[in-house]
Amino acid sequence: MIDHLQDATTRHAAATLGLVTTIAVAVVLGIHPPGTTPVHDDPMVFVDTASTFFVLIHVVGSVATLGFVVLVALWASARRTPMARAIGTLAVPVATIGVTVGVIHMIAVDSIAPAFYADTLATGGDGAVAAADLMVRIHAGTITTWSVVFWFGLQALLAAGSALDGERGWRLWVPAVGALLALASIVVTLTEKVLTTLADMGLFRPSVTLFLVWGILLTVAERRSLATEGVPA
Repeated sequence: MIDHLQDATTRHAAATLGLVTTIAVAVVLGIHPPGTTPVHDDPMVFVDTASTFFVLIHVVGSVATLGFVVLVALWASARRTPMARAIGTLAVPVATIGVTVGVIHMIAVDSIAPAFYADTLATGGDGAVAAADLMVRIHAGTITTWSVVFWFGLQALLAAGSALDGERGWRLWVPAVGALLALASIVVTLTEKVLTTLADMGLFRPSVTLFLVWGILLTVAERRSLATEGVPA
């Protein structure tokens, strides 16, 4: 994939795809209901939040995140120094794995599973609440895994690769701060054993937001650079 992005026309197409998908994820994040401790600490409330709208935005957001792989490949193809190129080569499969974990979390664990389980929980059968509580813990586990691989691991690689290429400004500091926020969210979640308001709204979502800002800035800069080379929009 990285080799294919050496062609200017293909780079422009990749930048356009990356920009569109990043904006789409930003919209989904903006309308996503807040994740708070009362929601994630009470299995009854957690299951009750899985409305049709909730499932829909998770499906749309999941599909849009697939474009992140192309976005990262675009960044990787522009690395200059040998170690930065090695990091770029590693970043593409890390992004792929991270997106895969994210899709499983958003569609299966965070929306469809609790939505399907609502009827079972309503019966009040033996163990129904305990099973819902397990679902809450699995939710915390999958989002933590997603954070380790993508929001922390990938953003740390982006910051490292940019630093090794001598890049400063937003190319370095946006993913670096995003990685640190994701790491803090991971620590809080592992400590509390459930996703809290601080871990989600205070740390995780700002980390996601910074990655989206990075993606928009990267694709806009790439499109402008290619425009100066005469590549048609």
